[in-house]
Amino acid sequence: MKIIFTFLLLTSLSWASTISEIKKRGHLNCGVSEGLTGFSIPNEKGEWKGFDVDICKAIAVAIFNDTQKVKFIPTSLGERFNFLAKKQIDILSRNTSRTFSREVTRDVEFAPVVYFDTQGILVSKRSKIKKIKDLDNKKICVKNNTTTQQNLIDYFKHHNLRLRQVRFDNNDQLVLGFLKKRCIALTSDVTTLISEKNHFQNSKSFTLLSERIEKEPLAPVILSGDRRWKNLVDWTIYSLIWAEELGVSSTNIEAMKTSADPRVKRFFGEGFNFEKMLGVSNGWTGNIISKIGNYSEVFHRNLGRDSNLKIPRGLNSLWKDGGILYSPPMK
Repeated sequence: MKIIFTFLLLTSLSWASTISEIKKRGHLNCGVSEGLTGFSIPNEKGEWKGFDVDICKAIAVAIFNDTQKVKFIPTSLGERFNFLAKKQIDILSRNTSRTFSREVTRDVEFAPVVYFDTQGILVSKRSKIKKIKDLDNKKICVKNNTTTQQNLIDYFKHHNLRLRQVRFDNNDQLVLGFLKKRCIALTSDVTTLISEKNHFQNSKSFTLLSERIEKEPLAPVILSGDRRWKNLVDWTIYSLIWAEELGVSSTNIEAMKTSADPRVKRFFGEGFNFEKMLGVSNGWTGNIISKIGNYSEVFHRNLGRDSNLKIPRGLNSLWKDGGILYSPPMK
C-alpha cells in the first residue's frame, strides 16, 4: 500500500510540474515562428499576432485568465524542437506538422491538430506550368530537412518524375531564391505559400497549382511525460472547437451561460471540477472564449475572411459543415 501511495504521489507531482512552473514564473513561454503572416508575426509595436499566437494566448487565459501573460520566443526551423528539449519554451506553437517519426523518435507529444493544411506548389503564371508533371526535371525550391522535402521526394519518385531540388535552410532564403528565379517553382504548406504570395509586389503574377502533394496536419508540441499539462493543452484547444460547435462565441457568451442545453452547461463546467482536474478555475472555458473567441473567430481573424489572406476554411470547417474539424465531447 505504501509503495502504491508513493507512486501515485510522485505521479501527481510530475503531472503538476509544468503548470506549477508556469504559474511560479508568471507567464507561459511559447515558441513561435520567426515571422509568418497569419500564424505568428510581430506588428509594428512588437506585439505578436496570428493563429498560432492565439493558441498560446488561449492557454495563458486557461492558466492566468490573462492574454498578456505569454512570452513569445521566435524559433528557427532547424532548432524548434531543441527549444523544447532544453525547456526554453513550454509549448511549440509554430505551424509544425505532426508526423510518426517526430512523435516516436523525440521526447515530445503533439496536441490536437489545430489546422489541417496540405502541401502545394507556387509558380509564376509566365512559366506556363499547369500540372505537377510539368515540373519534370525542372528546379523546385524547397526547405531542407523538412517533411515538405520528403513529401516532394516521395511524390516525384512515385510518379516517375525527375526531381531537381534547390534547397534552403529557412523560409526567407527559400522565398528569396524563388523570387530571384533560382527555381521555377516553390513548394511548401499551402497556407505558407498564400501568406508569402500576399507579400509579393506582383502577387497576381503567381498562382497555386490545383494539385496537392501531401497532407500537413499542423499541431502544437510539448515535452512528453506530463499528463496534466497535456490534458490542459488538449482541452484548451478542444474548447475553441467545441464552443463553435455549440454556437458559443465572444459576442454571445453571457447569454449562452444561461442556456438550458445540457451540452452548453457542461461546457461551462456543470458537473465538473476543472480546478481539481486541470488546475484551472471552473470558469476557464468562458474566460477563453470571451477573450480569444471560438475556433471560427480565431480562424477568420488571422487567416480567413477578416484577414488579408482570405483563406477559405475548407478542411478546417466543422464536421457538420463539410470539414473534418471536431472536438471530442466534454462529458
